[in-house]
Amino acid sequence: MRLRDEFRPEINFRMVARERGKIVPGSIREGHNVATVTGREYYAQIGTYSDYVAKTPVRTDRIFYMGVGDGAQPEVASVDQLASAVEWDIGKYLKPISSAEFPNDPATSVVYLCEFLETDISIGAGGTQEIREAGLFTEISDDAATDNAPLAYKNFEPLVKTTQFRLEVRWEIRFR
Repeated sequence: MRLRDEFRPEINFRMVARERGKIVPGSIREGHNVATVTGREYYAQIGTYSDYVAKTPVRTDRIFYMGVGDGAQPEVASVDQLASAVEWDIGKYLKPISSAEFPNDPATSVVYLCEFLETDISIGAGGTQEIREAGLFTEISDDAATDNAPLAYKNFEPLVKTTQFRLEVRWEIRFR
């Protein structure tokens, strides 16, 4: 395998609804998305020391959460929060990632998986909730609806989440 002589992330998003394990027709939302300014800062800082003598890292946080919302905004690098975060459980906006995997050898990409269960998100009127945006966050993010800057952001055609299905969200960061 030949690696390109460049270092830029390609970030891909995929969300799919499943009912009893089968894909709900029309539920797939996928595509490239934007690395926010916060995300670009994160990747510049994560492997760097603020003090090389004491070996003090600039950052010690890691990618840990995904959040969804029913708002929408342009998918641009300056996005600094979800337009309208939605609770996945009462009082909780950011759901911990379920797992991460490295599909390539060498490990030049990572895929984060987060599952929103049937009972997650759908706590609005009538047990439904429209979802139109998603963000990828680090562990230093708090669980408030605002003031959390995502590392990556994706907006998409609305998907109405119900208690009949679960959502699988896969976020891949690939370095070419």
